[in-house]
Amino acid sequence: MTRPSTILQMDTTPLAKEGAWTAYLDDETTGLIYYFNSDTGESVWDPPTDTFPEIKLNKVKEQKMKDARLAYNQERLGMGVEVEKEEKKGFFGFFKETTDPVVEEVVEEVVEEVVETTQEKESANWFGGFFGKAKSETVETVQEEEEEVMQEVEMVQEEEEYYDQSMFEDAVMVEEEQETTTAKKSFVQDIMAFTSFPSAKPKEEEPVTIAPPLTFEIGSKVLPHPEKISWGGEDALFVKGRSFGLFDGVSGAEKTKGVPLYSTTLASQLKAKIETDQALAIEDIKRDLLTAAEYADFKATGASTAIVASIGEDDVMRSLCLGDSVLMVIRNGMVFSKTKETTHYFDCPYQLSEDSPDRPRDGTVLTTRLMPGDKIVTGSDGVFDNLTADDIIRIIQENEAAKATTIAQKIVAESRTVSLDKEAPTPYAKQAKRNRYKEYATGLGGKVDDISCIVVSVNA
Repeated sequence: MTRPSTILQMDTTPLAKEGAWTAYLDDETTGLIYYFNSDTGESVWDPPTDTFPEIKLNKVKEQKMKDARLAYNQERLGMGVEVEKEEKKGFFGFFKETTDPVVEEVVEEVVEEVVETTQEKESANWFGGFFGKAKSETVETVQEEEEEVMQEVEMVQEEEEYYDQSMFEDAVMVEEEQETTTAKKSFVQDIMAFTSFPSAKPKEEEPVTIAPPLTFEIGSKVLPHPEKISWGGEDALFVKGRSFGLFDGVSGAEKTKGVPLYSTTLASQLKAKIETDQALAIEDIKRDLLTAAEYADFKATGASTAIVASIGEDDVMRSLCLGDSVLMVIRNGMVFSKTKETTHYFDCPYQLSEDSPDRPRDGTVLTTRLMPGDKIVTGSDGVFDNLTADDIIRIIQENEAAKATTIAQKIVAESRTVSLDKEAPTPYAKQAKRNRYKEYATGLGGKVDDISCIVVSVNA
């Protein structure tokens, strides 16, 4: 999960570095390695690039990591918070891998103690209890101790049930196999049954409360480049039922006059193919986008980036991003999740066209479980070249009660205003200066372009 502009720990010794990205150890809280971008203030848990150097820890830092993980797990176990028992993996799903071994170790240690205690009592009192030669006091003591054993086993089970990592879930949901201690628990129960001690009664299942499905309001706005207003510009989008898509025509691509644009062809083909109430899986999105691209290869001209998303009946949004358009989920005034752009180099995004090798399979995937109050903002580079995430969050907060269409219009209007300001500090100007564009030598100035935006308001 992206965490804007915050370094998570006190020890700022870098573990590895590539470009603006630096790896640190969060030895204050989670005991995990995270990656911080000194230019954007962005923090992520996964390596930001495929080429990021491998992390190697010395013994001191490795021990710090283990200690922090153990302390974090113990703190979570002691909070007493009731957690939904739904098997998921998402944005914080990686905690499952790092914390489960600790819980399993605790469970195994406790159960081993239970078995050893039972065996000791068995050797000391077995013959007396079985053949009736032990004194009544001994039998009562054994009974009390056996009840304590069962209580310990139940406590272990409760801890297992409590430590459900679904509370750390962000986006991607994965089914995971669960290990159990059935064999060890069965051994204790067999001993209890053989010695005629009463076994613990199973707990009654609590009624499951099913939350009503979320509702969605979708609004959009397209504003052409000032020089392209007469023919509508090169950005296109569609909204249909639970699905939507945004396509940014590549201005530098060669075009044939009188032939439909690639971006508008993609939008019209997908809108025609998708059913109104249809919720698309990632594979559906890839397949439908590929079909539309193959059609556009023969019937359209130019090139286009693409970002397509669909909200399932399970309230999970699934999206595919090819190029430099962006989709982000805003939750509680912060960027909760965000697509990853795909570019060959600066100002050359992945794109679909007859001459391009890029295909939908090359895009990045984002899956997020939505919550009431979320805002999904999807925009072309005309938005995100000129506005920062903080700018967009501010616009949303200033228009919290407004309709989704109004928010989209506000975002597009401010993007255009900034794009015409040659002294504005913009994300594009910052990158252009880094890449030695002479017109952006000061690191200031907007970028005039077609601007398109889709906003989804998520309601209970």
